[in-house]
Amino acid sequence: GEYLELLARTKTIAFDKTATLTEGRFQVINEAFFNSMNGDDVIKVAAALELKSSHPLAAPIVSRYLGCLTDMLLKEGSQFGLPEVSDFEVESGMGLQGKIEGVNVAIGNIELMKKLNILIHQKSQEYLKDWSNQGFTVVFIAIDGT
Repeated sequence: GEYLELLARTKTIAFDKTATLTEGRFQVINEAFFNSMNGDDVIKVAAALELKSSHPLAAPIVSRYLGCLTDMLLKEGSQFGLPEVSDFEVESGMGLQGKIEGVNVAIGNIELMKKLNILIHQKSQEYLKDWSNQGFTVVFIAIDGT
């Protein structure tokens, strides 16, 4: 009661927080690709794998590929043009992996990449440091071990 009434009269709120305040939802902000695949193809493969996941970081990756759902339904039909995933596996606290068209795909944090012995490109490490320092969650996508 009393505190809620006081809050209604508040004109200014100061936050003692060093990072930025969040919107409460994840979104893809930046992308960097370090292989010969087209960036859209990488996102398509990632979206196919993430579509099997209920993790909060899955939705923005799927949304990044699908864009406007209405446009995608008109373009691709109800299958969204995503390839089939097999051998889907959640790596608790690290990410997920599976096979798409017979190729191993892993999506997750740096710890998952280390566990799978995936070499992290020097520029990727620089992005990891820079984006992490900005408060972003960095997700790696490895296709066929790279």
